[in-house]
Amino acid sequence: MNIHKYKSQSNNKTNNNNQLKPKPSPKTNPAFTIIEVVLVLAIAGLIFLMVFIALPALQRNQRDAQRKRDIDRLYSAITRYRSNNKNTKYLSLDSYNDSGAGFVNSYLKLDGDSFEDPDGTAYSFAGDSSSGYTYEDDAYILTDFNHNIYIFNNTKCDGDKAVSSDSSNYSISYKLEGGGSYCLSGTGLNISTSSAQPVSKTSTNSLVNT
Repeated sequence: MNIHKYKSQSNNKTNNNNQLKPKPSPKTNPAFTIIEVVLVLAIAGLIFLMVFIALPALQRNQRDAQRKRDIDRLYSAITRYRSNNKNTKYLSLDSYNDSGAGFVNSYLKLDGDSFEDPDGTAYSFAGDSSSGYTYEDDAYILTDFNHNIYIFNNTKCDGDKAVSSDSSNYSISYKLEGGGSYCLSGTGLNISTSSAQPVSKTSTNSLVNT
């Protein structure tokens, strides 16, 4: 009899203890602690900062990639010009004379194509009479991002520099927005240029042999 009484009292104590335990509530168990909120905000801010820094660099690299493709187009156009003109050894890229205008319109602006920098500024052909470069140790080193396409006769490319070479060689060089220059070498041609004249300011004349 005493045993049953003891068990009954123990059960009553257990039930009472269960009743005394507070039930979970939003007030006593919040979904997020202050530390968790601060941590989430810090991570979000870090991601935003990374995007803010990386996006301009990505866009700059994309523009430079397009500039390289444009210089490749020019190089290919010059090669086609020579082939179509019995391997001529002379080409004028002066934007204000008939020959230069004809070359641009016949080889670079066919079928409505444009030939301008990705930022919308017209390219300009320039030579060693222009500014925007230094000449050190028999090498032309571009210093200014100025939308000038430099063509140096009697040179060849050595990395991103145009260095002195045989009289039949030439280099096409362009200063990139992200740093450095893009340089391509050619041979068998002497190319004259005006002093930084925008390519867009050309006449509508075109070359006969296209």
